[in-house]
Amino acid sequence: MEKDKLIQAVKAGKLSRVKKLVRASKNGNEDAALVVAAQEGHLEIVHFLVEQCSADVNATDELGRTALMWAAKNCKVEIVQYLVDRCSADVHAKDNNGRTAYGLLLRDREPDQIEAILEPYLELPQSGKYFRDDPYEIHKTKTTDRSTSHFIPASEIELFQFRPNGGFGCEFRAKWLGVDAVVKLFRPSVFKMSFEEEIRLSLQLRHPNVLKTYGGFDGIPQLLFLVYEYASKGSLIEYVRSTQFDDFTMWKYLHEAALGLEYLHERKIIHSDLRCSNILIGSDGMAKVSNFGASRPKERSAWNSSPVNSGPRS
Repeated sequence: MEKDKLIQAVKAGKLSRVKKLVRASKNGNEDAALVVAAQEGHLEIVHFLVEQCSADVNATDELGRTALMWAAKNCKVEIVQYLVDRCSADVHAKDNNGRTAYGLLLRDREPDQIEAILEPYLELPQSGKYFRDDPYEIHKTKTTDRSTSHFIPASEIELFQFRPNGGFGCEFRAKWLGVDAVVKLFRPSVFKMSFEEEIRLSLQLRHPNVLKTYGGFDGIPQLLFLVYEYASKGSLIEYVRSTQFDDFTMWKYLHEAALGLEYLHERKIIHSDLRCSNILIGSDGMAKVSNFGASRPKERSAWNSSPVNSGPRS
């Protein structure tokens, strides 16, 4: 009975009534109330239940859904941001149907609603690493032929394990037709070429030390999705910090990265942000140069790279 009264007060958005019922109750219904508050979009009640009642942000209802899942599904933007950024809610949790919070968001929402949820993670950096000042036209080319191999239907992508990525985008662990992949989200303005040209160029790159691009899709205004192979061992900097290995292995990885870079230079592609966090270690144990949102073709070859011992080519 007390729980029913509390839930009714939460649904009605009556904060003072919620406070009174919580303080008078000894049954610990705050977790269930938090899920409902997030579902209904009552931010002040969410704040109260989390900050003053220590409600569990990862508690679930009978559908296996957390407060974050309901906020994402119902596009309660401020609540999603609060639960993720301030409360460290579990973005990887799945409901009874195997859907994560962001999976629920992308499943049924309108494009502008999806953009609103992801907005905080898609701000451009203040630096010019994406060549925003270069004399390239910043535009996004629409293609009329979605049968082209450049584009992957969104229905083929299953997203999970969301994480912000360096202040200028975000990414998901994903499955593409059952294959492990990573989906990265960008704004159109980070690309100096059209999005279609960016994908076309990336798909032409075939080298064991360059991260493979599978394709992309652009069905949401102001958001672009690129699909890459998944490097299971993470970045070189992460691998160094978590694994013990000798100098020979480190030089092996650096040499492999140099081979990947040489391959790009041979194709007149400059990678403008090469660092350890952009060198990934794949499940095959090989280093792979990544992050081609920060790359562009050279207008002309101004110099030739020094010879590097050649590795295997595709």
